[in-house]
Amino acid sequence: MEELALTAYVLVMAFCFGAYNWYLHRAMSLLKSRHPAVWESVGKPQYADALGSPLKLPTTLLTGRKWLWSPEAQALGDPDILRYGRLARIYVLSGVGLMLFFAAVFIYATWRAA
Repeated sequence: MEELALTAYVLVMAFCFGAYNWYLHRAMSLLKSRHPAVWESVGKPQYADALGSPLKLPTTLLTGRKWLWSPEAQALGDPDILRYGRLARIYVLSGVGLMLFFAAVFIYATWRAA
C-alpha cells in the first residue's frame, strides 16, 4: 500500500510542477511574440535558456514569473497571457499544498507508529 501511495504522490507532484512549467513557458512565449518590448523590459525570460543552464533559472524564469503575477501584467490586458499565468499559479500552489499535506501525513504516521 505504501508503494502505491508513494507512486501516486510522485505522479501528482510531477504533473503539478510539469503543468506549472508548461504554462509558465507558454505565457513567456506569448509575451515574446505579442509584446516584444515588454518581454525585453522584463529581462527576456526564456524557458530554453533555463533548461540549458540551471544557474540561469533564477534570473530568467523567476523574473518572468514575478512579472506575470504582478499588476503590470494585469495592466497589459492580454487575456491569453493572463490565463496561462493564472493556471501556472494554480498548479504551483496545488503542488506546494499537496507536498505540505503529504509531509504532514508522513510526519503524523511516523509519530503515531513510534
